[in-house]
Amino acid sequence: MYGASIEWTGALVSRVTKQLIGKFILENIFNPLGMTSSNYDPQNHPEISSRLLQMVWRDGDRLLPAENQVIGLVSSVPDLCALLADLMSSSSKLLKKEHLDLLFEPQFAHGSPSLSYIRSGTGNYAAPVGVPISMKEPPINHTLAALVVEGELPLSHMPAGTVTWNGMPNLIWAMHREKGL
Repeated sequence: MYGASIEWTGALVSRVTKQLIGKFILENIFNPLGMTSSNYDPQNHPEISSRLLQMVWRDGDRLLPAENQVIGLVSSVPDLCALLADLMSSSSKLLKKEHLDLLFEPQFAHGSPSLSYIRSGTGNYAAPVGVPISMKEPPINHTLAALVVEGELPLSHMPAGTVTWNGMPNLIWAMHREKGL
């Protein structure tokens, strides 16, 4: 639904590992974390596809059914929680500590054109993370995982150090290592 970047990432992973991305992720992420409701091929797994929610998109104040809603990865909330808990853990099953740290470390230099561009384009993250539309320089940055809060946000009160993102179906996830949440 978001673009072809995951397809290119999948091609890269497949070339490097000599496995399709779905099989690689099943063996290296889903199975080690016990994520039994996550899959890249839900159409061929009725135990998963039978539980999928109807996706919708907003048109003003209306919600309309989304066509072709199942493309690629599907997951459940408990599975997503298992993944996020592992990524916050000091003893992750998936990543070494130095790689985990990059998921929480701001990547764009203050004053850089890249960070200014990201901060000015709040359309992707303003509502879910609590940035008022009137705020010109929200205290955010990006890590290798998602958006990171660098100062308290006035609407959501997410504290500095929170890593967060949003997506369909209006799902908002957040991790804060120091708070263990």
